[in-house]
Amino acid sequence: MFPDWVPNIHPLIVHFPIALISVAVFVDVLALFWRRWDWGVPAATGLWVMTGLSAVVTYYTGTWAIDTVTIPNGDAAATLTTHLTWGWYTMLYTSLYALLRVGLAFLPTVVDNTFLHGLIVAIGLGGMIPIWKAGENGGQMVYQYGIGVQVLEAERRAAADTSATSQAPADSLLGLAMREAGWTWRPTSPGAWKDRVTWVRGGPTSVRSYLFEPEGSRRNGLALVMEDRPVFFTIPQDLGDVDVSVELNTDDFDGTVRIAHHVRGRNYYDFLGYNGSRLLLGRLEGQQLRGFDSRSFTLSGWRTVRVRGSGRTFRAFVEDRMVVDGDGPVAGEGTVGLYLNGSGTVRLREMRADPVVREETAEAGPS
Repeated sequence: MFPDWVPNIHPLIVHFPIALISVAVFVDVLALFWRRWDWGVPAATGLWVMTGLSAVVTYYTGTWAIDTVTIPNGDAAATLTTHLTWGWYTMLYTSLYALLRVGLAFLPTVVDNTFLHGLIVAIGLGGMIPIWKAGENGGQMVYQYGIGVQVLEAERRAAADTSATSQAPADSLLGLAMREAGWTWRPTSPGAWKDRVTWVRGGPTSVRSYLFEPEGSRRNGLALVMEDRPVFFTIPQDLGDVDVSVELNTDDFDGTVRIAHHVRGRNYYDFLGYNGSRLLLGRLEGQQLRGFDSRSFTLSGWRTVRVRGSGRTFRAFVEDRMVVDGDGPVAGEGTVGLYLNGSGTVRLREMRADPVVREETAEAGPS
């Protein structure tokens, strides 16, 4: 439906609330000074209602659009966050003001008072502040960082490659390399990965995601933006004994992160959990959480965290240091993934799952 230079609908409708609020303010001021215009106030009220509705649509299409664009660096991510914040204020202000104007439509004597009419118009003028700030940051995103005006070149080439199978482009777009046993995920797409994973809890709309380029790294990372809703997804490949490593940054996240393995269901899996101050090796079985080992620990900056579940042995490492080590019953085969519950942003560069081959120790016979 869209031109190939538009990755989503947001750029096509973002100017509607700006135009509508400008016309609404103009009509309001004209009606204030031209008292003989009987239709001035009702016309302004209708324009304010359209402004509020368009602001709601624009804000939510903007949040959905994040999954379709690439955020090139940290400055662009900060600008995007500011843009979303002012977009929220714009939606809230114009929506509440539209409701006020609808209510005043049933009290026509209020606007007969010139002072009260002027006060109402002045309140409406205040809506120009958040919409101006949202537009200013939106323009900076487009013209300084080139966000939202071009489809990713990799996605364009993959979509045009009709000779490739439907499976190959999907994996190549999201940076997932599947092996006969195990896989490596280095994210290369802001949203395509959502269609490839298995959603154990939540779904594609439960988490916003965008690509960024970490400081000092030539490799993109994936930012997962959470809003106090639990999200749990896995890569659809069953593994037995497994070694899972994740390169991540949780500095801007307040909540719980679990590297889950041997996932057999929503409430049946083994995990290494981190809540900002403590690492926990454990297993969830229905409503029962069994801890194998835990230790106070603080992850700061980019860290590579690794958890191994092999037979009855469960161990977790931060970089090359073993931090927690526990024993538990042997788990059945299952998938590997991430469980997130909290608010803020978890940044991910790489996630990898490799099978572990247990060495059988044979008893030595008589010489």
